[in-house]
Amino acid sequence: MDTKKILAAVGVALLALLPVASAQGVNLNGLQVRPLEAEFISNISTAVDTDPVLYVKYFGSGGAATTTMAVEADSNLTFVVDGAAYAGFECPVSGALGGIIDVSDAACDTLGEVVDVINSTSTSFGTGYFRAVIAAGLRGDSSNATFIADAADTEVLRPEGDVVFWDTSALDDVQIGAWDYTKGIQNYISGKKLTPSPFEDETTVLLYGHENITNAGTITNTEVHCVVEKYKDGGLSTETDRVIYLEAAAATTATGLVNEFINAGGLACEGGKLFLRVLASGADTTAQTLFLNGYRYPRQK
Repeated sequence: MDTKKILAAVGVALLALLPVASAQGVNLNGLQVRPLEAEFISNISTAVDTDPVLYVKYFGSGGAATTTMAVEADSNLTFVVDGAAYAGFECPVSGALGGIIDVSDAACDTLGEVVDVINSTSTSFGTGYFRAVIAAGLRGDSSNATFIADAADTEVLRPEGDVVFWDTSALDDVQIGAWDYTKGIQNYISGKKLTPSPFEDETTVLLYGHENITNAGTITNTEVHCVVEKYKDGGLSTETDRVIYLEAAAATTATGLVNEFINAGGLACEGGKLFLRVLASGADTTAQTLFLNGYRYPRQK
């Protein structure tokens, strides 16, 4: 056999044995090599008002037809347990607690404030407790009139919890996350408690993103966020947000792609949740197609 061919074959074999960098995958002449134990991620959104902003779940023995969370027409949240107003929290506080969060009040007009109120009840509260996490959003994002209204329902009793969606007619931005949407709050809980750092043991890698929105206002940037969250069961939570990529977004009805990093192994988010957001203002986003794919794998520490 030709000596050069032998050396080339040995070189390829040695490359296959090299440890994969913890930050991302590798690419060899167009061949994408994913780390061991990597799990593929892919999400798509083809309609407005379908971007998840909160996941909420009830832990307790409430009746299936009488324990609900409703998103009202004004985006306020109303909680009922066993047919009665929930007495574990309210915002703003005024007399007896009644399970209503008025998102127009300065005490609860951000996502961080809303989830902190919901998560404030002790796990030993007599009638059970609710837990909430932020999905495709940040603690500082406004909650004032930005949730889409739905009928009072019992989805808070499901293992994956209830999903609250962004109201695109109020929030012109659109966003899509890189986690398993079908699991909902199960991505964030362990047993009956919030996981303090839900993505701490994972690396999430974005390979490809696609955005196409219809908006007659101003469309500025496409951002990729890596958010390391610290949830406190029964207390106040925190987060550290990093924008790991930014580019000018496509014009209305045009398609923009985040595909510059495919051959470099993708954009990696260590120990946090990753989501893509398109910033728009001045007009409603009336149509959208968002797509992303990538993978996640156990984080090497």
